[in-house]
Amino acid sequence: MVNELTMFYGSVYSVALSPDGKTMAAGPGDQRVRIWDINSRNLVRVLEGHINTIYSMAYSPDGQNLATGEWGAVWIWNVDDGNRLQVLEDTNWVWGIAYSPDGKLLATGSGNDTAKIWNATDGELIFTLSGHTNDVRCVAFSPDGLYLATGSYDLTVRIWSVVDGALVRTLENNSTVYGIAFSPDGSRIATASANGTVKVWNIDDGSLYQTLSGPSSSIYSVAFSHDGIKLAGGSSDNTIWVWNIADGDMLYVLTGHTNSVYDLEFSANDQTLISGSTDGTIRIWRLK
Repeated sequence: MVNELTMFYGSVYSVALSPDGKTMAAGPGDQRVRIWDINSRNLVRVLEGHINTIYSMAYSPDGQNLATGEWGAVWIWNVDDGNRLQVLEDTNWVWGIAYSPDGKLLATGSGNDTAKIWNATDGELIFTLSGHTNDVRCVAFSPDGLYLATGSYDLTVRIWSVVDGALVRTLENNSTVYGIAFSPDGSRIATASANGTVKVWNIDDGSLYQTLSGPSSSIYSVAFSHDGIKLAGGSSDNTIWVWNIADGDMLYVLTGHTNSVYDLEFSANDQTLISGSTDGTIRIWRLK
């Protein structure tokens, strides 16, 4: 079963599910953030103030705040009342946003080739992570909160220590990295690549665990299911591929979008997958 929210406000580049699974947020092309009730599909709130396209967003782990990224800024919102709590300034597009598992830190990936780690409470900049030679397209914290992974147009993934900001390891992806995700147990990391593959890497030694293929063009987004069994990738060929991570077999190919799938996320019970596309829709997929 597929339920669709059709939006006539432009491309959907980013979607996010609240930790309790009750609400869903998206940033379409009209610079407004919209939040829906996931069960009724009713629009709950519209957050206004952005002046550029919203390319990234993330709920805080407690579900109270929502961070959204545009050109030159990250906005932090109170979800309950819609008030803007703070604005973190950047100097380019904010392509990626992630909260640490404990909610104390916020990471951003920027078009100025850097990633930043902020204090999520007061907005203080803690680290600027330099080393990439092109846009940092995506960021993700490890489940234990000790590491931050960054993926870049420079064809690499870099893993940083959150404790001191030091570079721990560089993974040579050999293709533009559009999306990145840690496995729930933190042992592996998956990358969504411009060459139509998802690569899964072992964190301990940086070795390549497996390469998943299928889509005919770039993969823009990647997400692990919470039980660690499935891995989903959203493609520029308008499809979503879902693989079994244990053996690399393809489980589903989800079709229906009419343009690139830029972001996706599993629900907490792994029974639902949401996807946002440049066709102007959000789709809610019921998985077996």
